[in-house]
Amino acid sequence: LETLRDNLRHTETDVTLFEIGRIYLPRPGDLPEERRVLTLAIGGWRSGRGLGERVETDFFDLKGLAEALLDRLGVAARFVAAQHPTFHPGRTALIVAGEGRTWDDALGIVGEVHPLVREQVDLPPQRAYLLALDLLRLRACAAARLRVETPPRFPPVVMDIALVVGEDVPAERLRRVLEHAGGELLAGLRLFDVYRGPTIPAGTKSLAFSATYQARDRTLTDAEARAVHDRLAEAARRELGALVRGVDQGV
Repeated sequence: LETLRDNLRHTETDVTLFEIGRIYLPRPGDLPEERRVLTLAIGGWRSGRGLGERVETDFFDLKGLAEALLDRLGVAARFVAAQHPTFHPGRTALIVAGEGRTWDDALGIVGEVHPLVREQVDLPPQRAYLLALDLLRLRACAAARLRVETPPRFPPVVMDIALVVGEDVPAERLRRVLEHAGGELLAGLRLFDVYRGPTIPAGTKSLAFSATYQARDRTLTDAEARAVHDRLAEAARRELGALVRGVDQGV
């Protein structure tokens, strides 16, 4: 955080840092436990797609970096809502192995730095985000051999869906519901927008996903893709009480 602070004070460009270092955890009656940890930190702004465009970062920017790293290593991990004094409540997640849900299963943690912590280290008045991964645990979960598949020969169908859910519903939980409903024909699911504002009910948020539908043995018809897409919406309604923005009740 101090390094992030020093960089943000002296540059207007994007600041994204990483470090691999050691931490020492006390053990009663013994030498401290030594662990190697990978830490990433990002500031509150990044470059946009347009020339000179500035975009405010959020939790999902750093979560996306974590997902890309885990995918590259072949690590099967999930993100579970968590609380920690360093991080902002509601914007923090444990990274857990497999179906784990507790600190005992944690590979690391990702979240927005708590405003009080930002003040303590004298960061500039902007949001900041941290990711920490235990390298020993990460290595133990990494795939010994990565699986490579031939890309599908048939074109995909890409459709967007924006779902309005309660503020307390994590995006990761909604993603799991959609992936389960999509089955084998759902080839990809990417969260690209989070909206809160006057056009949706108070206490809710809109999560917009880009869904890619694709079969390995044929070209999907529009009707087939629409049927799977409708399954996603119905599963979100049934399991999370979600509303499809622009469809349900004019939301």
